[in-house]
Amino acid sequence: LEKNIGYIKLNQFSENSHKEMEKTLKDFDNKKIKNVILDLRNNPGGLLNESVYISRLFVPEGPIVHIKYKGGKTESYYSNLKKPKYNLVVLVNENSASASEILAAAIKDTKAGTIIGTPTYGKGTVQNILTLPKGDGMKLTIAEYQSPRGNKINDIGIKPDIVVENNGKKDLQLQKAIDWFKNPGQL
Repeated sequence: LEKNIGYIKLNQFSENSHKEMEKTLKDFDNKKIKNVILDLRNNPGGLLNESVYISRLFVPEGPIVHIKYKGGKTESYYSNLKKPKYNLVVLVNENSASASEILAAAIKDTKAGTIIGTPTYGKGTVQNILTLPKGDGMKLTIAEYQSPRGNKINDIGIKPDIVVENNGKKDLQLQKAIDWFKNPGQL
């Protein structure tokens, strides 16, 4: 966006998203860009494993997400990153859901970056689809995502560190992210 600010728009967490993210970050490294804006606005989510892989590029050592199953069993995913490499701002809105919220929650809970925008959708459940004999299907909720600190995501969403509404004419959220890098902590 500017000489020292890199911008990444991630539309969904699909197969190989983490490879594309690694490629982009390598390009930023070659250009000595350390300030990164990760735009997850209108990202409906996608593959859990892709969200975890991408989280490991930004989230310091520790938990990324906990998946709490019915009956009390919990499965957790972790990062081994010793120290975050980038100054990070994550943009979210009411259409950021599921895998987007996993990443945003991990960034927020670990203070690996600043979340800017509006509260996210609040889709923090894991579903399995069962195929029925005549080709129909049934979606069953089997677990719930929780943030690294154990906070519930479903029906709540992620509240940004800095709430900014867009007005339809200008992208005020993106502008706030750019301003954040110019004057960190002053907004």
